This record gives sequence, structure tokens and C-alpha cells, in this order.
Amino acid sequence: MTSFHNVNASRFRCQLMFGIRVLVAALSLSFGSIALADMGARQDEAAYLARSGDYDAALAILAELRGEYPDEVGPLYDEIVILVWAGYSERALATADVLVSDNTPAWVAVAAGKAARNLQRFDTAIAWYDSATRNDPANLDARLGLAMALADAGRAADARAALKLTPPTVQETTPVLLTSAYLFQREGMYIPAVNEYDRILAMNPNQPEALQGKTYALQALMLPAEALKMAQANPGLMT
Repeated sequence: MTSFHNVNASRFRCQLMFGIRVLVAALSLSFGSIALADMGARQDEAAYLARSGDYDAALAILAELRGEYPDEVGPLYDEIVILVWAGYSERALATADVLVSDNTPAWVAVAAGKAARNLQRFDTAIAWYDSATRNDPANLDARLGLAMALADAGRAADARAALKLTPPTVQETTPVLLTSAYLFQREGMYIPAVNEYDRILAMNPNQPEALQGKTYALQALMLPAEALKMAQANPGLMT
């Protein structure tokens, strides 16, 4: 027959072990929270450096974080975006290869798509932008990137169809009109492209991309005098 003393001792041991497990769990959560807070602070530092133009310093921080926190995707996402900002398209795309596109946030997929476009890997760009539009249908950068990548790949009808899927509320805005002009130029349709640039310049006479695009379109239309006049009126517009 078990004595009262033995029962109490056994109960005490159980309570002690439970208390230890709770303490260990609490400490683990505490240390985990501290670690994640540290990671977040260093990510913020990397973002600040990148926005200041110090890309290599930002990337060094993110490389350290990826080594210290291999299971966290945040530093990986930031690294891809900053690699694109820095013009390291090959590295950005190679880094993005470890991701599953359908599970990747739209803002990261857009960066990967831009890297692929920069490298003229248009099918890869289309895949990334398409993933971004599925994950975030309201993401305008994804929609416009998809349209341009399709145009780059020679799929003019698909490009125009993708552009038409932008919300009606933004179809008269500068980013959409610039993309429309780009699609026309990729098809060699320079007069409609000039019309789109003129619509932008009617809203903002100094919009640099519209000024430059119109100048190139006028050159393509064999109107060098008009193109030269625009270039002279806007110093620094052309090389």
C-alpha cells in the first residue's frame, strides 16, 4: 500500500517537472521573441541602408541574418528586392529560385519578375508576374510588369489583354499610359505611342519618361527635327 508520504513526494515531483517544463517553454519563447526582435531591427537597418543607396552594406546584413535564421523567409525576401534595386539581377533571380512562386508574396514576385526582364528571360518574368497577379490581383506593379513582359516576349495581344485588366480607376493614370505606350512601341506602332505620351504630358508637361519616350517615338517616325526640338527643350533628356 502506497504511503501518504510517497504520494505527496510523487505529486511534488510531477509538479516540479511541470514547473520546469513551463519555465523552459517560457524562456524559449522569451529568447525567441528577443531573437525575432533583433532580426527585425537588423532588417530595418538593412532597408534603411538600401534606401540610402548603400546596397552592399544592406546585403551584408541580410546575408548574416539568413545564416543565423535559416528558417525565416523575411531576410530572403528583402535580399531579393534589394538585389534588384542594386542592379544585381542575376543574383536576385538565382536567390529567388529557392522559392515556390505561388507561395511568394506579390511584392517579392514582382522584384523577381523585374530581374528576369532585365536579363531578357521573358518566360521566367511572365511566370513571376503572373504569380504576383494571382496572389494580389490589385497589385498594379504586377499587372503592368506582366503586360510588359508579354510584350517583350512578342505576345502583343496577350499584353494588351493583361493591361485591360487594370481597374478602370487607374487606366488614365501615368503608369498605365506609359505601359500602354510601351506596348505600342514594342509593336512598332509609334503614332499611338505618341498619342499616349501626349495624354501624359497634358497632365504633367515635365514627366521625364513620357518626354523621353515621345522623343524616341518621333525618331522612329522619321521626324528627327521634332525629336531634336524636344531634346533641346529638355536638357539631359537624351544622351
